Amino acid sequence: MTNSTNMNRRRFIYGTGVALVLPHFETFAADTPTPADTPKRFLSVYHPDGVGLPLRDDPAWKDWSWFP
Repeated sequence: MTNSTNMNRRRFIYGTGVALVLPHFETFAADTPTPADTPKRFLSVYHPDGVGLPLRDDPAWKDWSWFP
């Protein structure tokens, strides 16, 4: 009795070809959204520990003089 999960060369080449081609099939889709239909994107940046300050010896320190 042979094991059905046995990996031979032919199955490996076939699987590799499928894995390489699958991402490109999305470009052939007929109902691709037009630029007007694309959703808006949203990016949020959160600094939970505050913003890092430059060192006092750094010339950029004077730009942070507004900081308490």
